[in-house]
Parts: sequence; C-alpha cells; structure tokens
Amino acid sequence: MQQLIPVALIGWVPITAMLFAILRPHQATAVSMVAGWLLLPVWGYPLPGLPDYSKTTASAFAIAIGVIIKAPGHISRIRLSVYDAPIILWTLSPIVTSSLNGLGIYDGISSSIRELIVWGLPYFAGKIFFQNQLEIRFLSQTIIISGVIYSFFCLLEVRLSPQLNNWVYGFHVNDFVRNIRYEGYRPTVFMANGLMVGMWMMASTILAADMANLPAGEKRSWRPHWLIVSYLFLATIACKATGASLLLIGGMLVLLLVRWTGLRFFFIALAMVPPIYISARLSGTVPREGIITLAAAMTNDDRAQSLEARLIQEDLFGKKALQRPLFGWGGWKRSWPVSADTGKEMTRGVDGFWTIVFGQRGLIGLAAFTSLHLWPTIAICFGALGRRLREPELIPLSSFMLILSLAMIDNLLNGLYNPVFPLISGMLIGIAQRPKIELFAASK
Repeated sequence: MQQLIPVALIGWVPITAMLFAILRPHQATAVSMVAGWLLLPVWGYPLPGLPDYSKTTASAFAIAIGVIIKAPGHISRIRLSVYDAPIILWTLSPIVTSSLNGLGIYDGISSSIRELIVWGLPYFAGKIFFQNQLEIRFLSQTIIISGVIYSFFCLLEVRLSPQLNNWVYGFHVNDFVRNIRYEGYRPTVFMANGLMVGMWMMASTILAADMANLPAGEKRSWRPHWLIVSYLFLATIACKATGASLLLIGGMLVLLLVRWTGLRFFFIALAMVPPIYISARLSGTVPREGIITLAAAMTNDDRAQSLEARLIQEDLFGKKALQRPLFGWGGWKRSWPVSADTGKEMTRGVDGFWTIVFGQRGLIGLAAFTSLHLWPTIAICFGALGRRLREPELIPLSSFMLILSLAMIDNLLNGLYNPVFPLISGMLIGIAQRPKIELFAASK
C-alpha cells in the first residue's frame, strides 16, 4: 500500500492547482491547507538545500504555485510592516545563529529558507487571502466541517485502534503502545500522533461554538447547530488527548466570559500565560515539584509522570541554553545537554516546542516564536476592533485568537507543528494591520 505515498504527496500539487482553477483563491487555500494536513501521509522526500517535501510542506509548496499561476495579483497584499516583525525575525534569525556558532552562512541560509517555507508561506497566505468577513468565515467553516468528518475517523480508531494510516498508506506512524490510553485507544488517523488529532478537534470545536452565536437570520454564513457543537466537544474528549481536552474546556470558558462581559482582559490574560510560564521556569520561580503535584491532583499519576519527564527536559535544556542565551546553539543537536562525566546525552528526547526553540535560537528566536502566536491577539485587542469583539459581525475572530493562544500554551509541553496555525496568525495580523478596513464586504 505504500505506493500511495508518492501518489498522494506529489499529486497534491496538481490537486491544489485544480482547486485554484475552480474555486476562489481563499477557498482553494483553505481547502488545500486543511485537507492536506488531515489526509496526507506522515512521510517525506529530501530536497537539497530545502526542507523535505512532506506532509508539512506539500500544501505550502502547492499554494505558492497556485498563487503564482492563478492569483499573482494577491502578492501585493503582503504589505510588510512592523506588525510582521515576529515572522521576519523568525525566518532571518537562523542566519545570525549559524554565523555565531561557526556553522557557516550556508547552514544559516538553508535554515532560513526552511522557516520561510514551513512558517512563512502559510503565514503570508493567511494574510493575503483572508481579508473580509466571508473569507474569514469560510476558513472557519472549512475547519469545522473537517472536524466533523475527521471525528468519524477518530471514533472508528477509538473503537478498532489506530489502523487507518496502515490500511491506506501501509505503515504505522509511531509505536502502537503510545496510542493506548485509559484502557482504550487514542486515535492518530493520518497525523503523527494523537496529540495533533486532539488539538485539531479542539480548534474545530471552539470555532463551532463561536459560529453558533451568529444571528438566526444570518444568510451568508453557515451557523452550526448546538448539537454539532456538543457532538464535537464529546468527540474531542473521546480522542483521549488530556492536554487538548483541558485546553478546550479552558478555551470555551474564556469564550463565554468574553461573550458575557465584553472584557478583552480574558483574551489578553490567556495570551500572557506562555511568557509568564517561560519566565518563571527560566528564573526558577516555579520549581517543577509544585507543577507536578498540581498536575497529579488534576489528572492522574500517569499524566503527572509524563509531565515530570517534560519538566526535567526543560531544566536540562534550559541550563544548556543559558550558556548561549541570545541566539542559541543552532541545529545539529548542539543544544542538547551532555554529561560532563560520560560525554553522553543526558536525555533521549525533547518535547516542548519552546524548549527546542530556546536551545537552538536563544531568547531572540523564542521571542519571535512566542510572538508569532500571541502578538495577533494583543494587536487586535488593543486596536480599533478590540472593543467590538462581542459584535456578531466579528465572529469568529475571537475563536481564532483563542486557538493561537491555546496552541502556544500547548507548545509549552509539546512540539506540535500545524500549518493552519501560522495561516491563522497571518490572517489576524492582516486584520490588525488594517483596523479601519471594511471587513464585512463580500469577496470579489
């Protein structure tokens, strides 16, 4: 069955080109990005000087080709400004890091190109293709519908065990034992692990809950019934991804509080959780023992042990990273802690995205990475649209802001990339950059 792997990955480019031919650019972008991420195999083919051609990059490459062929005029919408500082810093900082670590300019440029493709292309696609109410809501509807469809696959694997990737593409994406949770199975479908599935279902549910608040007479946008919202909520819990479930509950609570009170404070407070946590961990203000005790009280011993392993990684990698605090150690596992006695690595792996970024890129890269997720929320909340977030016309901006903040909170413990998140980041920055633009006109 592995013959389908190159067919799916290589075939995604002409499929996306076809989508650009028959759909509007924002529709083709949303469908290609979402469907590619959910359905393509976790596989890659090496490209010299570029990131592997894989599930991670296939949609980005395809959309870039689609833009050049079918929508070149949209490129002028990029309009770089100070609002784009996080993505610019994120894509260019590897050059400085590689130079300071003696890795050479080629290594730095290669790393920058990788970040431009993996993070930059989705970001700028979001910025240029989603500029008004209908375009923004189409992306939301695409994610919600994809969540409903994916939930059937998830529930199938909850019942039968994670087998779909093996049935379709001929291989299992990870060790089977990792998919056993709570005397049952955690679905992976066509993603690298069940945590990614849980985060996607979480995002779909939050968007559905927000879109369900549209006025009953709304004709131009689909308004999900609350039964669909309830179903997605239960399906997310059934995925047995503890972190995603907790983030979903917390996100729904914040969404309700903002709807009831109209206070932007709750969005801002949630966005501040990651930088406060990172600062506390690096300064030693919050020792890991206290966090583990709290986690054990909220979940169970198994999840507490998993968290403890991640916190030990934070301590080890953080100590090594502070030896080169500004721009980090660069790639090639140079940031990994090594025992002074044996010369061997002190850990077998690293999970938290922020830990990885801090070790490789230092505080500069970490600031860029964190801002890429949180700056859109801050920019909108303190901008002209901040006082209007309760208005039905602005649905679902609030839920998109929530998703980015929750994704960054998840990045504190897990290293999960999702190309739709930088797409959302670019979209929100484009909106914040044009606070007086009419967001409610129909797409042309």
